[in-house]
Amino acid sequence: MAQGLTTLPETEVNPRSDCHAWSALPLAEFPASILGVTPAEPGFSVVRIEPQIGKLEWAKGSVATVKGMVEVDWKLEENDFTLSVKVPEGVTALVKLPDGSEQTFTNEATFQVVVL
Repeated sequence: MAQGLTTLPETEVNPRSDCHAWSALPLAEFPASILGVTPAEPGFSVVRIEPQIGKLEWAKGSVATVKGMVEVDWKLEENDFTLSVKVPEGVTALVKLPDGSEQTFTNEATFQVVVL
């Protein structure tokens, strides 16, 4: 930011190339992985949501798909897990919750489960 860059550079020194898309992969991969968004069918007509909690307490973000943005917001407080998801119109979501239960919905939904 201090260097006024608008893309991810190859290196911090000059001369350099200031546009390397390969180094931007984490900007798409990390949210999709942590939020647990993957295609369940080709073209994201059905999307699978299976949050990867690990040692995190919460995650919130959007994942771009060819059908539109999938928005996910999850939080773990003590043993209470809350997940809110919004999918584009015409997309079906398959959700796998940390307690092993699975739900299917369209548009948007919120789920709460106890995680032991």
